Amino acid sequence: MYILYEKENLGDYYRYTGFDEKSLFGCNNGLIPWMLNLIIPKNQNEPYAWFLDVNKILDENGYPNMAMVIDIKPKNTEEPLITLCELSKIWGFSNHQWTPMMFGLNTLIIDEDINDYNKEIFQVPKQNLEVIYSFLYAQGSITDGKITGKWIAPKASPTNSALLWPESLSYFIKCIGENSPELFK
Repeated sequence: MYILYEKENLGDYYRYTGFDEKSLFGCNNGLIPWMLNLIIPKNQNEPYAWFLDVNKILDENGYPNMAMVIDIKPKNTEEPLITLCELSKIWGFSNHQWTPMMFGLNTLIIDEDINDYNKEIFQVPKQNLEVIYSFLYAQGSITDGKITGKWIAPKASPTNSALLWPESLSYFIKCIGENSPELFK
């Protein structure tokens, strides 16, 4: 589940107030294709390595002080635990009509008792935020400066991991090194 939250700076804490459920995928209403359309150079074709600073794009395009929060385990029935992360950065490598992506996620609430939190409004200490990365892909690409394909993620299955060919893997390793250099020490 993906929810656009109002994000308020309270000094040592951030307060997140639920605002609107959004889709990240889909060429017609997905947040990723919408943001990508804002930055694609005219006549751009694949392969195309790109980067989205999610909060900056939201701020500059009618969503000031907003954050995209992902409920990592929305249908977890085995344990009553909640895991929420803020999607802050997206790197993509569009090629061969597919786009593997790497999400930079700020951890907000990790495996906490769901009964201790209200997902509609919650606060998290700034010092506890840690960056983690997630890989996925969408069926879609870039042709002549435009989004092509459906831009949908594959359905959940045991084989829907992102396949990273050497060119795209090199790009993502470079991006992690620039965003989190401490990981390569």
